Amino acid sequence: MEPVVQWVGGKKRLLDTLKFIMPKMYNNYHEIFLGGGALLFNLKPKKSYSIEKNKNIYMIYKNIELYSEKI
Repeated sequence: MEPVVQWVGGKKRLLDTLKFIMPKMYNNYHEIFLGGGALLFNLKPKKSYSIEKNKNIYMIYKNIELYSEKI
């Protein structure tokens, strides 16, 4: 899945480097600066926790969540 929005400071261009330095196994994935979600959507972890302080971006994800529950 591609990032939902393009975000300043997005991690899309750093995905290879970030995945290289990350542990190969982990129980939970925590994303404290979700933004476009490039790393989260690329990793597709089984269990994750995400935070987005920007209310506009948060509402985009909230609406996606609400819409996806209806289909």
